[in-house]
Amino acid sequence: MIFVRIGKRGENMAQKRAGRPPSDHPLVRRIFVRVSDETKEKLDACMRELNLSCSDVVRLGIDWVYDSLKK
Repeated sequence: MIFVRIGKRGENMAQKRAGRPPSDHPLVRRIFVRVSDETKEKLDACMRELNLSCSDVVRLGIDWVYDSLKK
């Protein structure tokens, strides 16, 4: 018995789309920071009070410092 295949592999299959849609501003860079216990406690307090993630609090802080440099 001989099998003959014509066409490309997976040609008849629909494209699979998995996961979330692509972002306009993808977050692809990672920053690692060492902090003291006191700084970590301050960060945790900000996270609880603002109901934000650690990354969001850090981004807000960076934006605040950057904006103050422009003045």
